[in-house]
Amino acid sequence: MTKELDWIELFAPQEILRDFNFEKLVEENGIYRIFMVEKDDAAHIPAELKKEVNGDLSKIVLDGYTNYIELQTFPAMGKEVFLYLKRRRWKVKQDQRQEEKSYSNSYSYNEKGMKATKAFGNFLKEIDWV
Repeated sequence: MTKELDWIELFAPQEILRDFNFEKLVEENGIYRIFMVEKDDAAHIPAELKKEVNGDLSKIVLDGYTNYIELQTFPAMGKEVFLYLKRRRWKVKQDQRQEEKSYSNSYSYNEKGMKATKAFGNFLKEIDWV
């Protein structure tokens, strides 16, 4: 395990680390912002897209990224910590006659209506903060 993963595990839940890699850490105005990008491997290509190409991954190309998803997690040393998750967009290699459609994965790292990780959101509920 790398030192990078050692410290990132203090901030990001395992379920997020399973799907995302650390990109960068920015500290500004007493807030830690941890940027992560979705892993680039066959396991993270959306199932719907794999089905469309009958499992032929050579027909799939990266089509950029979605906007970041922002989630607040537990504070560290009195500073707020936010995770920024960037998902990949994928598409089928096109010839000029085909309509382009992008695919991306959906994750459920937060409760509906909350912009916090599930664990942090549950903690806030327990102490009647929300």
